[in-house]
Amino acid sequence: MDEILEAETFCRALEETLAGRELKPPVDAETKKDMMFAAGLSSHDLSQESRIRRTLKSSLLSGRDGDSRLRVFLDVIAARPLRLTAAAGLAVALLVPVTLHFLHDTIMTPYATGIDVTVIRPDGSVGGSVSRFGALKAAAARTPGEAQRTSSFMAGAAFDGAAAGGGSGAPRDTKSSGSSSASARLRPNAGAPGQAFASLGGQFPMDAPIGNERSEHYADSSFFDAADHPLSTFSIDVDAASYSNVRRFLRDNRLPPPDAARVEEMVNYFHYDYPEPPSYQPFSLSAESAKSPWNPKRRLVRIGIKGKTVAPEDMPPSNLVLLVDTSSSMNGADRLPLLKQSLKLLAERLRPQDRLTLVTFAGCAQLAMRTVHGDRKKEIFAALDSMQACGATDGGAGVRYAYDVAVKHFIRGGSNRVILATDGDFNVGTIGDQPLEALIEKERDRGVFLTVLGVGRGNLQDAKLQKLADKGNGNYAYIDDVTEAERVLVRDMSATLLTVAKDVKIQVEFNPQRVKSYRLIGYEKRALEAKDFNDDKKGAGALGAGRTVTALYEIIPVGAESAPPDVDALKYRKPLIDAADPRSRELLTIKARYKTPDGAKSARIYLPLRDDPKPWTTVSDDFRFATAVAGFGMLLRGSPDAKNFDYARVRDMAQRSVSRDEGGYRGEFIRLVDKAALLAR
Repeated sequence: MDEILEAETFCRALEETLAGRELKPPVDAETKKDMMFAAGLSSHDLSQESRIRRTLKSSLLSGRDGDSRLRVFLDVIAARPLRLTAAAGLAVALLVPVTLHFLHDTIMTPYATGIDVTVIRPDGSVGGSVSRFGALKAAAARTPGEAQRTSSFMAGAAFDGAAAGGGSGAPRDTKSSGSSSASARLRPNAGAPGQAFASLGGQFPMDAPIGNERSEHYADSSFFDAADHPLSTFSIDVDAASYSNVRRFLRDNRLPPPDAARVEEMVNYFHYDYPEPPSYQPFSLSAESAKSPWNPKRRLVRIGIKGKTVAPEDMPPSNLVLLVDTSSSMNGADRLPLLKQSLKLLAERLRPQDRLTLVTFAGCAQLAMRTVHGDRKKEIFAALDSMQACGATDGGAGVRYAYDVAVKHFIRGGSNRVILATDGDFNVGTIGDQPLEALIEKERDRGVFLTVLGVGRGNLQDAKLQKLADKGNGNYAYIDDVTEAERVLVRDMSATLLTVAKDVKIQVEFNPQRVKSYRLIGYEKRALEAKDFNDDKKGAGALGAGRTVTALYEIIPVGAESAPPDVDALKYRKPLIDAADPRSRELLTIKARYKTPDGAKSARIYLPLRDDPKPWTTVSDDFRFATAVAGFGMLLRGSPDAKNFDYARVRDMAQRSVSRDEGGYRGEFIRLVDKAALLAR
């Protein structure tokens, strides 16, 4: 009973503090001490109650930089073990919704994602796992069945003082007394308010709000007049995060936000059968054109790039630094636990000549595993298993530490790379993007590239992670399940880890005698100025071994559409090329510029394309499928250029292109199209 009263007293004092009232009796010295630790004070002066109250309130509200997330953190650091019996668990479960109700109605926005609770023993070890309460209030108000489903989001909450493992970076002590029984005692009947508090599982509720997720907005590219703007220039994009992120939304039975659907990333998620490059080039160029499937008066042009294939056994030695976010926001099952499984898949493929280091970051960065060779599997797996989620998120400190390690163990002629795994919610230390981008660009120029693995939902900082990967000449993937991890880190291991060309730019010159206007479908965030193409100081995307990159242009041929001109025709304009010149029959010319991974001077590749469009029924399966994916992305974005397209058309085009479907990814795409069509009704 004393323990129940202690829990009730603590929660009552907490509620008083959150309400802005002075702490009142009965709050003993030990409880004040607990709350002082929770406030993050280093002093043990128990007399400054107002200071305790102010600091606790300040520490509870993150996002003071203007971010609307207002995620609430509560680190309850006990000076002695906080033991909760079943009755105590129920008492806390009944009191927390009251506090959450106050937070929700007074200081939190609808995008709040939860409270994280951590009980720390006097010796510094973790006495209870972090729990998230973002949907607690809603769970308490639902029917028992709905509460059961919602509560599956909540992480485990075994609060026996001797239960649930060691501190951050230490393995969980499963032999501690009461470990499993505490979890059972804290699990009330389905439908009770405490269900969400205590239930294990970590699955996100289907109807949870998008919350603090951030995707950068880009307006769809418009048509350009080929006579006035004959050059279209862009950096290649090898990111594929948008597709798996869109898939996650559809699996959760809701359409993604329009900005989450980036057409070029969706198209480039898939592999295409483009020709291998000659031995003297790091990649090949190919192109074909056809009449547009949604407007026969227009044309589509498909540009394909294929990086040189390198078998895994022929890859140079790798120097990899795993940089893993272990802050409290990574506690859900779709975050740190998923990353542990995913990174083990990568570790299994490492060779003795490869080097691996594990750096973690929460409130600070730390070396979780010294640099070891790839054949030390047992040591690597143990280090990955030991990671625990707790604390704030100093991503800047983690990035700096990881690059220091990568430079220290740099392998000349090898693959040197930092692999950042996080939800991107950096809330302490270097929070702004510019300092991190500058550091990443500096190390990129020294030959250390960056791969970013995004995880989680409701808090994914998609725009930040995408930008960091771009600055690091790397790729950004969103890991929504272990199957996606296997695709990125095993099937596409060479493409993910080994760069065959960097600063790859594409410039297309259109023949104004054949092309009236054009638009690049997607790549809005990769657009470059024409002068950037020849500027070796201007960075661009990197291409991995065996990677394919696809770009689609929609073209309005000369004379195809007779829209009123915006301005009068120019009196003195002359054709640039005589009609008898063979070049006049070309639709366009593709130019690619690139550097070798360790080079500073670029080289060029040219490929002209004749104006000889194929009937749509005779185009390659890859062309047809890429167009279907682009059309799907345009529909999800609500693009005005998709007004003559629909989900049935997308499905039909994709269905006709699945003859070669290694891994079943194209079949899965068709199922996602079907789901989106149902959700869009």
